[in-house]
Amino acid sequence: MGLGGVARRLLLPARERARAGWRFDVRAIEEAIDLLEIRRPVQVKLTGGRYQVGGHYGRGDHHVVTVSTFLGLPQASETLWHELVHAAQCERFENDARFRRAYRLEGKTGERYRTNGFEVEARQIAEAFAWDFPLVRP
Repeated sequence: MGLGGVARRLLLPARERARAGWRFDVRAIEEAIDLLEIRRPVQVKLTGGRYQVGGHYGRGDHHVVTVSTFLGLPQASETLWHELVHAAQCERFENDARFRRAYRLEGKTGERYRTNGFEVEARQIAEAFAWDFPLVRP
């Protein structure tokens, strides 16, 4: 079971296009979910964020991943990869609370954020895959 009692792997926003003109590539996102071995359903949301470009939130039975609607095509793909890595990291801890605790211990601000092992891993994977395996398309 997942989102609202419906067994789904991926739930995308109703809005077809981001304000920057791109759209999600469903097949590519599903392949990324497989590659990252994410088991719980993923809900992707567009946000109006200009300063926070993405986010991941564990919701018990599913993940919520956000991407700013204002990002350009390459940045949107890299951000989505980055946040999906956080979903995979969360599942390694078996529950959301354990992941949040471990993440906070690594650091959430300043230099500690930049050297946070979870962020370093997410940046490395996103940079490795975003250009050759984009998750959004024009």
